[in-house]
Amino acid sequence: MANSKPDNRFLWYAFYTLILIIIITLVAANDYNLNAESKLFDVEGKSLFTDNYGKIHVKTLTINNDYFLPRSYIVDRHTACLYNSESKKTEYVNLVLDGKEFYEPEAVELGAYKTKDVKFYVTNILPRKAPVPYQPEPSKTVVDINMPVQEVNVDFDKILLIFKNKDRTDYSYNDYVDCYSLSEEQINNAEKVNIV
Repeated sequence: MANSKPDNRFLWYAFYTLILIIIITLVAANDYNLNAESKLFDVEGKSLFTDNYGKIHVKTLTINNDYFLPRSYIVDRHTACLYNSESKKTEYVNLVLDGKEFYEPEAVELGAYKTKDVKFYVTNILPRKAPVPYQPEPSKTVVDINMPVQEVNVDFDKILLIFKNKDRTDYSYNDYVDCYSLSEEQINNAEKVNIV
């Protein structure tokens, strides 16, 4: 009887396939050839400090995937603060990302050799106009109630966009930025949008 060796070529094929899958996964997880460029837009004060609801475009983040594999890009959480350069006074302003409330980091999926724009908007800050009250018949007694009006300071010259670079595995909520107690470092490192 001839002594035959077991055929191990299928084990070698499985081993090479596993190595190839590991290499492709590691390459895909790398940020190689994944570029992000930020463009800021000036904001008109008359469109920001009005009581007609609107979204105002302040930033576009252009993400470009120059690679043969699809990738995802994590857009870090941002906070928007109104800022007065002279008095150093700050106030919170609502920031939305492509129409969604922006509280958590957003994953943007990109196909191979694709580009995507992510747009950031602030919403204007004055109190909204109340609806026209119901006018009762003249024969009925009407009590006039004066609603208090919220005071809004419009003396700001910049919007600070402050973002927190988080580790992709850190899903804690300790990255909140408080506009009313910003440090000098946060102000200096923030992206600044001019209010004209």
